[in-house]
Amino acid sequence: MSKYGSLSRSDGHSKWFLQRTLAEHDRTMDHPWMQMIYKQCFTVGQYAAWLARNHAVFERMEGLLTPGAVPEVHDDRLSRTAALETDLRQLLGADWRGEAAEMVRGSPATAAYLARLEEDATREYALLAHHFLQYNAVLSGGAYLGRMVSEKFCVVRGAPGVAFYAFPDVDEGKESARVQKYLRAFDKVQLTEEERDSMLAVMQRVYSDTELMMQECFDINPVEGMLYAAAKDENGNVLPPAPCPEQLELSLPELHGYTGADSGRILFSLAGELLDVSAGRGL
Repeated sequence: MSKYGSLSRSDGHSKWFLQRTLAEHDRTMDHPWMQMIYKQCFTVGQYAAWLARNHAVFERMEGLLTPGAVPEVHDDRLSRTAALETDLRQLLGADWRGEAAEMVRGSPATAAYLARLEEDATREYALLAHHFLQYNAVLSGGAYLGRMVSEKFCVVRGAPGVAFYAFPDVDEGKESARVQKYLRAFDKVQLTEEERDSMLAVMQRVYSDTELMMQECFDINPVEGMLYAAAKDENGNVLPPAPCPEQLELSLPELHGYTGADSGRILFSLAGELLDVSAGRGL
């Protein structure tokens, strides 16, 4: 169970929503696609497809956030569109926009999410439901995901390729404090019981749509990952993931086949360990 399961029950909106979406949260947290990230056994193409879907969602959501919308919680420094574009440019190259658009066109789950987002934008409290889930997901879970992806790509936190998870005014290790600041502001939003119930339905649907987007990315190259709980030791420290089968052993002639030709993977060996440096092909 996630950390939200231990929250005390109170009248605060944030706790009310977190308690009632606990099952959906935990299900997405241990979705097979997330497990691939925890184990660092995803491909660059898979990860780019995930970023492309997120870019479509954040770009449209942030475009719908007109001046004065959800003023209690919105902060321009939370915006993710530019960071996602930095990452996609790094991973896909100069024509990233066209490639990302093609990935999104091939995603029924993203199309469904965007269509419902347009409908929700007519009700500010429904748009607030997207805001609440999307930004807190990146602020909270993104801290760990960003570390896993950074290690996989052999780049530092916030570098092109992993900028999605780094916020300009949030220091590493301080993400949870920013989440708490958001939740305190969110609790000040005035909502009727009817609006709160409607927001809950929107949040549950957002989780469902997000699961479908995750499944699409997983299906591109399905590999068994590892559960979130298995990724840490009994003290909560992150354990280094075991290498994926494809990373265990290559002969020298086989290694020479991974030179990045035709947009393929770029691998090299250092002290007997195989490293995937495909993300740096444009450097």
